[in-house]
Amino acid sequence: MELFLQSWNALYFLVFLLSLWLISQKFYKSSTIKLPPGSHGLPLVGESLSLFWGSPLDFLSTRRKRFGGVFWSNLLGSPTIVATTVGSAKFFLSCADCGPSGLFARLIGPKSASEVIGSEHALYRRIILGMMVPETLKCHVQMIDILAQETLESWGSKKTVSVMEETVKFSYCTVIGLVCQKLLPSTPEMIDLMRDVQTIENGVLQFPINLPFSPYRKALQQARARLHRFLDGLINERRAELAANGETDKDALDEFITHKDDKVGFLSNQQVEDNLMTMLFGGHHTTALALMWLIKHLNENPQAFKEVEEEQRRILLGKRSTKYSLTWEDTRQMPATLRVAVHESLRLSNVVGVVTRKITKDISYKGYTLPKDWMIHVYMPPIHLDDSIYPNAAKFNPSRFEVPAKTGTFIPFGYGDRICPGRALSQLEQMIFIHRLITKYRWEPVNPNSTTSYWPMPSVKDGYLVHAMSI
Repeated sequence: MELFLQSWNALYFLVFLLSLWLISQKFYKSSTIKLPPGSHGLPLVGESLSLFWGSPLDFLSTRRKRFGGVFWSNLLGSPTIVATTVGSAKFFLSCADCGPSGLFARLIGPKSASEVIGSEHALYRRIILGMMVPETLKCHVQMIDILAQETLESWGSKKTVSVMEETVKFSYCTVIGLVCQKLLPSTPEMIDLMRDVQTIENGVLQFPINLPFSPYRKALQQARARLHRFLDGLINERRAELAANGETDKDALDEFITHKDDKVGFLSNQQVEDNLMTMLFGGHHTTALALMWLIKHLNENPQAFKEVEEEQRRILLGKRSTKYSLTWEDTRQMPATLRVAVHESLRLSNVVGVVTRKITKDISYKGYTLPKDWMIHVYMPPIHLDDSIYPNAAKFNPSRFEVPAKTGTFIPFGYGDRICPGRALSQLEQMIFIHRLITKYRWEPVNPNSTTSYWPMPSVKDGYLVHAMSI
């Protein structure tokens, strides 16, 4: 059996290499075009192996020294402009001619906010942002608080806690509650939904080869097909409920179904489904990873821990009962937690290490011509870990954010018109979870001498093991 699997893996790799070569031939332009400095790398695979199978930070550092902050490379079968400076990041992430990369279109859906452009993108983004304003988020504080408490309830009785597994569970349930309230508390449908979303995530991180038994085929033709049937049924059921009684649950499902645009009218099932997929896919894993790093940083930095603990204790002491619910107003009284959790921890750990775009027509940048259909990779770590921007950048120092960062120097959620619309929700989840954790537990790592790289992101299995003790 093992030999059989190895044979299939070898076949996948060979087909992948051939695909990269065929794709790369389509995109290369005449040498008369003035391009930034760069390197094609190896035949067929380009420099993909150096980036993804080595150390991404070493890859970027080596080429920045050789070519400068903006260079071209051959990555994942496509000629790619790599941007690693503040100015280039601002330019490419706000450029009207740098559209969606299309890397996830088949798995998430062609009508998602992450894949469309122009007025259609503006429409979907407007609906999602409407769910992220304070007036709407206030309504979800109690749900998020309950989920945080339920997640943390068993920590003290477990011999070992995998922080990443626990934060993934918490963030999954939160985003599912926002998408469709009736799926909470944990129902069999919710659990199946979580499993299929995880399968799709695994497929995204594999070679995009649609062959039998491949992870990509499993994600595309099995998990995505099940999600389509489930979400389509959920949408039709909610449409029928709304037609019958007119009442709404004020979740994302309702917001997309009931939204009526002056030009396009109501959204189709596919439009609703693909945007729910966007929320399910993009709304949980990064928050879970950010929480894991935050918990690790707090444990390793006593001064930051003390400051956050004192802040959360003040909120706790203001409550009249031990069985209390956090309020929106409570979360507005956490400036130290905000500096530690949403700013310094994200800056240092770079949960989202790269943002991808695709050039939709030839564009000019600093005297260079960047061809249509080339990819753009904007990398955050070289910016966030630059000592000239953040003195002693490798050191965890939340006080550096007592003064707001300059525009474009702090971009964990992206930049421009496609900046992550869920950043306020992510901040809210982190502050609520940390309040419940720090007022109930102390924790210590199982292996304090282990090292964990900041980027690329670790898997759930690798996610920071601790012993937790009730206080």
